Amino acid sequence: LEAWGAAMIYFTGSKAHNIRIREMAVRKGLKQMGYRNGYVTIDNYDWYISNLANKAVRDGKRINRNGLKHMYVEHVVGAAEFYDQVAQRYLGRSPRHVLLLHENDLAALYIEDLVAGLRNAGWKVISPHEAYSDPIASVEPETLLLNQGRVAAIARTQGAKPADLFYPGEEEELLDAEFRRLVLEN
Repeated sequence: LEAWGAAMIYFTGSKAHNIRIREMAVRKGLKQMGYRNGYVTIDNYDWYISNLANKAVRDGKRINRNGLKHMYVEHVVGAAEFYDQVAQRYLGRSPRHVLLLHENDLAALYIEDLVAGLRNAGWKVISPHEAYSDPIASVEPETLLLNQGRVAAIARTQGAKPADLFYPGEEEELLDAEFRRLVLEN
């Protein structure tokens, strides 16, 4: 190293430490550029159901489109209810939620049905501006459990077990069985 004119000094720390340092740097950099975190509060497996439908079509299987619509809407509404219960338990209230919808064929086909399903379950559709004005927008949870959304991350910092923060409807074996039962035609 001396042949290059200077000694190179690195601090590697633990893996968790490095991840935390990178996370802090990204948050600081985004803030300096004027960005805010576009968090979600309701995660779901809509993408998985879409993948099941796409595979069935590719394999030449007949699909019951009403069954598919029912499965999709019930899954997303169920996820909304689940994460709202987590919020009420750990925040003491229902925040202005932000629902994650992945860009896929089912979201395009059934968005109107999903909105109707949410409204029938007592949900109100609001603008992103209104949703991101909720007080949890200013909370940046100190946890690496971020994939399930802001509510789950906050709950984790308050002692919730990670297993309790995953919507049970995301179990792939259950989704596979429900897809076979509701969607695939014999």
